[in-house]
Amino acid sequence: MDFSYTDEQKMLAAAASDLFEKAYDPESRRETVATGLGWSKDVWAQCAEMGLLGLPFAEEDGGMGAGPIEVMAVMTEVGRRLVPEPILDVVVVAGGVIARQGSAEQRAELLAGITAGERLAVLAHHEPGTRWPVRAVTTSARQDGGRWTVTGVKNPVPHGDCADSAIVSAALPDGGTGLFLVQADAQGVERAGYATHDGLRAGQWILDSAEARPLGEPVDCDGVIRDAEVRAQAGLAAEAVGAMDEALRLTSDYLRTRRQFGVPLATFQTLTQRAADMYVLVELARSMSMYASMSLADGDADPVIASRVQLQICESARAVGQEAIQLHGGIGVTDEYPVGHYASRLLAIEHTLGGREEHLRVLVDGVRDHGVVEL
Repeated sequence: MDFSYTDEQKMLAAAASDLFEKAYDPESRRETVATGLGWSKDVWAQCAEMGLLGLPFAEEDGGMGAGPIEVMAVMTEVGRRLVPEPILDVVVVAGGVIARQGSAEQRAELLAGITAGERLAVLAHHEPGTRWPVRAVTTSARQDGGRWTVTGVKNPVPHGDCADSAIVSAALPDGGTGLFLVQADAQGVERAGYATHDGLRAGQWILDSAEARPLGEPVDCDGVIRDAEVRAQAGLAAEAVGAMDEALRLTSDYLRTRRQFGVPLATFQTLTQRAADMYVLVELARSMSMYASMSLADGDADPVIASRVQLQICESARAVGQEAIQLHGGIGVTDEYPVGHYASRLLAIEHTLGGREEHLRVLVDGVRDHGVVEL
């Protein structure tokens, strides 16, 4: 089978790579993530101008009508440059939820704003004290006449510190989990932002009878949320592959140029074997990332497939990040050198939407469902 990109997909990946490479070198990225916003509005505007912010949306909603493979191509380049802009959280996750669940009026309003780079919407689903997968939410929705309000705490909300609105999951009065659009400046909303260890941003939203609008109809949206998580996991897998690619490149270059005892480090067989093991792990992760995106392209947003993919991504991400630091020695943990930042982002990806243990548990439970065959 041919897993190569089409000519159009190659052009898209090259364009995204060129944009991110010009925007971020290690020094400029450190300066950007140290700002109060944590990312660049200028780069965000360039992403909008290129069409990246409307990439997965249907053409009738003002988007490019691209599919999961194109999203994978862009997210791989995001990982390669450790791009801090909220492309995954706003475009892939929140935008995907709006595209699936929102009414025609809401899609026209919200997706047009996201595509133009003028609106920042995020999904607020996780709550303090919970781990993935979230089986139920304590945030509740209440209807009083024709007015809806939500009450609860959402944390972490990826890029929730800067979003102008959040799609909040809340328990419906008659059961099930609904999705509600809440403005950041609405009465009853209190939020606090913070930096995460990988240089990105998140926030906590405290909702006290905050005014809310149902996203689409106020019905059970568990399936929509699961679909959004599967797409997010595919995006994270692609981002991890890009980050691992670059960590491997930096490590290989270092082994070829750093000299010890008068010879390059690459002369020592043990070190080259460890680098070769890194390469194998990256390729295993790449194949699973393709598996995730190709499954989505076939219309199969299967959580079990996502867990298969994430299990390998978790294992590869941790091993590659740790080996990259070890093979660099002391320089690998300095803030000025990029390898430590790649390892930090890979560690964060490993613990986003489930870690190794959680995904292994999902797969084990799936095996139990098959029962025992009597011989």
